[in-house]
Amino acid sequence: MRHAFLLGVILLMLPMTLLAETRYVSEVREITLRTGPGGEYKIISMVKSGSPMTVLDQSDDWTQVQLADGKEGWVLTQFLQTKVPDAIVLEKLQKTYTSLSAESDKLKSENKELNEKVTALTANLDSCQSEHNKLNTDYETLKTESTDFLTLQANYKATVKELKAEKEKTEKLEKELSDLVYDKRLWWIIAGACILLTGMILGFILKPQRRRSSLL
Repeated sequence: MRHAFLLGVILLMLPMTLLAETRYVSEVREITLRTGPGGEYKIISMVKSGSPMTVLDQSDDWTQVQLADGKEGWVLTQFLQTKVPDAIVLEKLQKTYTSLSAESDKLKSENKELNEKVTALTANLDSCQSEHNKLNTDYETLKTESTDFLTLQANYKATVKELKAEKEKTEKLEKELSDLVYDKRLWWIIAGACILLTGMILGFILKPQRRRSSLL
């Protein structure tokens, strides 16, 4: 009893499944879509091969369908198939190939640009590495020269200090010498003046006096 019920449910669902499936116009140029299931019915539209449509109802020779644009009508069942037509498959494959070819060309172009950038970056990296090595060498040289420079600077300061002390000493000696020369010159001037004055006095004293006239 239970198995018979399940079988009945399956049989009832089967037509609904068939009606909901998508079918395609077979490998013919085009077929007619009519208002009813017979050749005497009015033609609504011409449907090209490969056009998909949804099955709404089905009889022995005719199938009611709905097109992608919403139109509904009847077509001969013999011109329908569930397999996607080879023409559509080929067209999709061609589109896929074209798309993949374009994508491949794009990737090749991007890969070329990336390779050029990598080459440029590699060259730049080598240049930076060389500059880095040069800077390291200059730094080590500077460290060595800085030690020598500090030593020279200390010696220079010591020499300047000594020269300053010697200059001050020399200036002091020159002043003392200048004062000594001045004192010596002054002494000679005074001595000369004294000698001159003494001479004048002696000359005055030793000068013979004239005799007074007898007439006086």
